[in-house]
Amino acid sequence: MAEANFDYSVAAEAKMLALEYMRQKSLTDDSPEDIAREYRMVEQKIKAALDSLNGVTL
Repeated sequence: MAEANFDYSVAAEAKMLALEYMRQKSLTDDSPEDIAREYRMVEQKIKAALDSLNGVTL
């Protein structure tokens, strides 16, 4: 099986992870504005966490 290696920017990875988080969350009772606000908040937190790991070897 072929292995796919992607080198995403921190911002791109934060967007993908935030979208995945929101996809798995139940949003049936939330307004579009609340959903957008939560998405931006989650994306910013993920980006900050990824930025803090930048250069750290795991």
